[in-house]
Amino acid sequence: MERETALEQKVARLKAKLADLQERRVVAQFATPYVDGPRFHLDYDNAEIEVVAAARQRTARAQTSEPHTVQWLEESFRDGDVLYDIGANVGSYSLIAAHLAPAARVYAFEPSFASYAVLCSNIALNRLGGRVVPIPLPLGAATAPATLAYHALGPGAGAHGGTVHVGEDTVFEQGALMFRLDDLVRLFGLSAPALVRLAAGGREPEIVAGAVETFSAPSLRSVIVELGSDDTLLGALAAHGFDQHEVHRRPGSPIRFATLRRAKTPAASA
Repeated sequence: MERETALEQKVARLKAKLADLQERRVVAQFATPYVDGPRFHLDYDNAEIEVVAAARQRTARAQTSEPHTVQWLEESFRDGDVLYDIGANVGSYSLIAAHLAPAARVYAFEPSFASYAVLCSNIALNRLGGRVVPIPLPLGAATAPATLAYHALGPGAGAHGGTVHVGEDTVFEQGALMFRLDDLVRLFGLSAPALVRLAAGGREPEIVAGAVETFSAPSLRSVIVELGSDDTLLGALAAHGFDQHEVHRRPGSPIRFATLRRAKTPAASA
């Protein structure tokens, strides 16, 4: 009996090792520079999270860059929740969220083709394909064809792909299908979010304008948003019931963020 038990345990260990090797081989099949080569660890203390070198080293400084975002996720995101990470870039905060709540779901919105490729690679590298859903569509005030204007082509740059308007410093124009968030949620039956992170390079007001139903949903508890040069976005979100907010700056940067929560449930007519 003891010999049979020992043999069963050995077989179980071998099966587990085989499954791990098979999963590693799936990741290795991404024969691209986005997965092969050097990697960086996010500066996040509570989980071992890697990002590929193509994401640029500075994007691995998630906790240093946006400590309030990390704290917000740690305090607010829990199993069963849904997070919309709008302007996910290469996925630093989507990855942290997925590790914080294994039974939750993250929708990571990133229209930039280079950042989206790295976002997908980072999801594969950390084996989070079942928890993080990457969506390569730009969001805006209307559902219509659009042109994304790039000011740089490398992955991880925060500004490129953030505007639909072509300017003198544009290096590449990409045709795209832009969606109102409400239309996208309705068309594909996306689960309503409990949390929204919105950092879209200046297009936040347009995105909020196209997401009236999403931001009015009672399930949405809290929002963290990158602010522009003024606070008009705070007024727009207050109309959806987010009348409690705290403004903070990115360390060493003039960029401001606001964390918003509801004091009460929005009216049904909102």
